[in-house]
Amino acid sequence: LWIGGFTAIAAGARYEAVAPAAVHANAEAVDGNAATLLVPYLLVVPAFVLAVPRLLGDAPLDRGLVWNGVGVASLMLARQLADRLDNVRLVHSLRTTVTELRRRDDQLAEAQAISRLGSWEWDVDAGTIVRTDEAVRVFGLEPGSLHPGGDGLLPHVHPDDRDRVRRSVLRSIETGEPFRVDFRVTAVDGRIVHGRGRVVHDDSGRAVRMVGTVQDVTTVRRLARELEQRLAELERSNRDLAHFAAVASHDLAAPVQLLLGHLRLLSTRVRERGERTDAEMIEGAIRGAQRLEELIQDILAYSLASGGDESLRTRVDTARVARDAARAVGSDGWAASVEIGDMPTVDAHPGQVRQLFSNLLSNAFKFVPAGRPPRIRVWADRVDGVWRFSVADNGTGVPDRERERIFQMFQRGAGADVSGAGIGLAICARIVARHGGRIWCAPNPEGGSIFSFTLAEGATALFADDLVEVTGA
Repeated sequence: LWIGGFTAIAAGARYEAVAPAAVHANAEAVDGNAATLLVPYLLVVPAFVLAVPRLLGDAPLDRGLVWNGVGVASLMLARQLADRLDNVRLVHSLRTTVTELRRRDDQLAEAQAISRLGSWEWDVDAGTIVRTDEAVRVFGLEPGSLHPGGDGLLPHVHPDDRDRVRRSVLRSIETGEPFRVDFRVTAVDGRIVHGRGRVVHDDSGRAVRMVGTVQDVTTVRRLARELEQRLAELERSNRDLAHFAAVASHDLAAPVQLLLGHLRLLSTRVRERGERTDAEMIEGAIRGAQRLEELIQDILAYSLASGGDESLRTRVDTARVARDAARAVGSDGWAASVEIGDMPTVDAHPGQVRQLFSNLLSNAFKFVPAGRPPRIRVWADRVDGVWRFSVADNGTGVPDRERERIFQMFQRGAGADVSGAGIGLAICARIVARHGGRIWCAPNPEGGSIFSFTLAEGATALFADDLVEVTGA
C-alpha cells in the first residue's frame, strides 16, 4: 500500500488524468478541482489505517518507513497546494485577459461599424477566409448569411468588376506587393467598396496568408466626383472671367486713350488762347482720364495674375528679376539704392514673379517720405523647406489695423499724396497664391515695413483670400 500510494502521488503530481473520468467531467462544478488533488492519496489512507494499530501495539513496524512516507506525502501535498494556488492565479489572470480582449473586440467592432470598414484574412493553403461582421455588412449582407470559414467575398462582387478584383489579388500574390482596388457589389446598387490587402509569407518566402480590409466609400467617391466637377466648373469660370476682364480692359482702354488725346489737344488750344480757368478744368479731366487708364491697366494685370499656364513655369533667377524690377520701377539712382542679397533660382512663372517684385518695390518707394533717402533691402532665406522672400523699406510703415486690409482689392495705404488704385498688393497676393505661398506684412525694427512672401515650388493654390497673414507689432 505504501509503494502504491507513493506511486499514485507521483503520478497525480505529473498527470491529472489519475483522477476518475467522472471527476474530470464535473471538474468545473468543483472549486479548485479538489478531487484531482485528493484521489492519488487514496492508497495512503488504508496504509495509515493498517499502520496505526501496529504503532499502538507491540507488533514490529518500520517506523522510519512510516515517518518517511508522512514526510514525503506532506511535501507532495504542499507542492500540489502551491501549484494549485498558482493555477488559481493563472486562471484569474486568463479570465481578466479574455475579458479585456472581448472588450477590445467590441471596441474594434464598434469602430469598424462607425467607419464602415471591415477586415478579413484568407488562408491561401486551406482556401478559407475569416472576416469580421462589418466586412460582410459592407457587401450589403447579413453576418450570418455566409459560411464561417469557406465562403469568400469575391462571388458578391459585381460581375463587371469581378475579374479586375481577381487579377489584383492574384497579382499581389505573385509580386508580393499590396493591392488597392475599387469595385461595386451585387447586393446594393450603386455601392462602391474600396478593398486593399497584403500578402504574408512564411520563412521560405511562400505566400501563406493574405490580410486586408474592405470599406464602403460610396459617399466619399460621390463627393470626390462632385468636387472634381465643381473644380472644373470653377477653373472654366475663372478662365472665362479672365478672358472677359482682358477683353473688357482692352476695349475700355481704347476710348479712354482717345479721350485723353482729345483732352490734351483741347488743353493746348485753350492755353494758347489764354483761357486759364478752362485750361485748369481740362487738366482736371485729363488727370481723371489718366487715373481711369491706370485703373483699367491694373484690372488687366490682376486678371492676368489670376491665371497662368503651368507649362509656362521655368527656372527663374529671382536676384536678376529683382534688379530688373528695381530699374523698371524707379530711376537708375533710386535702383542703385536697392540692396539685393543672395537670392535663389526657383521654378515659377517669370512674368508673374517680375510683376510681384515690381509691385512690392514700387510700393516701398512710394511710401518713403519726400526728403528721406530710400533704403530698400531685398533678400531670401530658407525656412521650413520653402524660400521666404522679404522686401524691407524705411517708409512710413503700415498701421496694425491695416496690415490685412491692404492686400484686398481697391484698398490704398495711408497717405493722401500716394498715387495708385489700391490693386498692386492684391495682385501680389494673387501671384503668391498661384505659386502655393502666402504673403504678409510686418513692422521693420529700423522703421518702415517688411513685406514677406513664400513660394512653394511646383505648387499651385486655388484661392488667395486665406493666404494673407498679419503679423503684429
